[in-house]
Amino acid sequence: MGIIVVTERLKDLRKMQRFIFDNFGYYNQFQYNDKQNKLQDVKVPWMYIMESWNASIGCRKRIKSYNESLEQCPLCEFRGDCKLGSQYRDQSYSPIIGITTSRLYHYADSGQFGRIRNWKSKGKDVIQLKRNLLLVDEKPKLTKVKKYIRKNNT
Repeated sequence: MGIIVVTERLKDLRKMQRFIFDNFGYYNQFQYNDKQNKLQDVKVPWMYIMESWNASIGCRKRIKSYNESLEQCPLCEFRGDCKLGSQYRDQSYSPIIGITTSRLYHYADSGQFGRIRNWKSKGKDVIQLKRNLLLVDEKPKLTKVKKYIRKNNT
């Protein structure tokens, strides 16, 4: 079973990821030959953290802000080699994904929640599985309904 973990702070997600790694190691490890026939060693964590632009990303275009990343990243020629560009592919191999509360609301509001719902099993016969458990570590924002009118559809 896969899990989506939501916290307010990225720091808390990293702490949780470190705890899982220290106790369980990697979820999967394998090697493959890339397009240049160089042997690549892949280590898949149990928990993958989705990140927005931040100073530690190491952008080749030297983007300096989150707002600039929203404009530049979708069209970037380095997207395939960038952490931001490869996140959706990479997260699909970990059973646990960590996201911030603001990213949760972004996915919910934009209808993109399905992009992080699935993950792939390890092994030769890869099976697509669902992250069916959502754990929210913070008090959620609630909407107050002042007036509710029920329409009769008869």
